Amino acid sequence: MMRIIRIFVVLSVLLVVFATPAAARDVPLEGTVMGEHVRVEGDPACAGYAWSFSSEGTGQMTDLGAVEYSLMQCTSPGPGGIASVGTMSFIAANGDELYFEHTMVSELQFAGPGPPVGFAMGGEWEAVGGTGRFANVEGEGTLEGVGDIPDGAGNLGVDDGLMKLEFEGKITYTYDRFVDDDESIFESDIEALERAAITKGCNPPENTMFCPNAVLSRGQMAAMMVRAMGYTDVGDGDLFTDDDDSIFETDIDKLATAKVTLGCNPPANDHFCPDDPVTRGQMAAFLVRALALG
Repeated sequence: MMRIIRIFVVLSVLLVVFATPAAARDVPLEGTVMGEHVRVEGDPACAGYAWSFSSEGTGQMTDLGAVEYSLMQCTSPGPGGIASVGTMSFIAANGDELYFEHTMVSELQFAGPGPPVGFAMGGEWEAVGGTGRFANVEGEGTLEGVGDIPDGAGNLGVDDGLMKLEFEGKITYTYDRFVDDDESIFESDIEALERAAITKGCNPPENTMFCPNAVLSRGQMAAMMVRAMGYTDVGDGDLFTDDDDSIFETDIDKLATAKVTLGCNPPANDHFCPDDPVTRGQMAAFLVRALALG
């Protein structure tokens, strides 16, 4: 029976003998995040500044995919506009965090006579650290943003508003997520799956290994497809009689509820066979149903 290499990757001929040093990744970073901008009273990090703002929201950024972000900036008027300094953090889909320090200059926007209705800003950022694959990150870039000032009241020190930030730049980091895939021709694919939080590893709870040459079980396949497709509905639950002791039971129920799997013992199809390997034919059927190719 054909061995299946972790999700969607078939055929591996290399055995891991010697680990090689992880190569530095030098990647462009760009994207857009949007969130709520809120005035903060008396933040100790902003002593000496006129206003303090925080913001948090979600967005998309290259090499991180979907992110949650948070920002704190300390703001004062100056001769060139409203100057800000602060910090930003981004949490990637797999939980890794990336930290920036930024400087910005903002310009108030007016719709006519009266108070400002919004602001536009531009500035620079520098990567200063992170967790996981970003623990040794370096990089810099630029950002531009716009924001609303609700009701046009006050100055930039109003209570809240909406903000959109667009980022450009480049980051470099060295990170070897799994210790057993350095000699695999699929290492970049494996890392991409891990960055997207589709795979966690093969040796829980440490999850320091991916087992690139191992057979993929139907239960493991269910877990990775559920993460990849974002399935959340478990239906009535307990849809198969042979997966009650499987750690993948919930994922299996989600996959079945999404009509991606029918079972492994037609026509009854009350079994899923979670410990059986996935054949290429079965994987073809799963992908056709998941991607609506039929």
